[in-house]
Amino acid sequence: MAYVDNVLTKAYMEIMEKGYNVFHGKDVYVMVTEVVLRAELCRMQKLAQQQNEKIETVNRERKFHQQNTAYELNALSTQWKELCLKNIEIHAACCHIEKHIAELRREAAERGWNLEANLENGALSPST
Repeated sequence: MAYVDNVLTKAYMEIMEKGYNVFHGKDVYVMVTEVVLRAELCRMQKLAQQQNEKIETVNRERKFHQQNTAYELNALSTQWKELCLKNIEIHAACCHIEKHIAELRREAAERGWNLEANLENGALSPST
């Protein structure tokens, strides 16, 4: 309500400055309405400008966070790929070791070694 009173007072003062008598003349209502509408237009333009500034601030912050998140996501993606490759290498090494163990067991069996019994005794000698 204070805003409306302020606008009407401003309209009255503007009309008085132009030399019009508020109590006389057929165009006084039109002039008051024009001043009030101009004041309302200015207020709305100011509000629109403030909202645009807030939107720009939010967009800048969003962009900043998106860029940081993209950087972090790329770093995590790279780390994930490296870990996957490392797991593949470990799996390949395990397969190689398992194959080597199988070859050694086959060789031990060909030589007549009982690995289970020898492992319990702590010796690798031919079974008797």
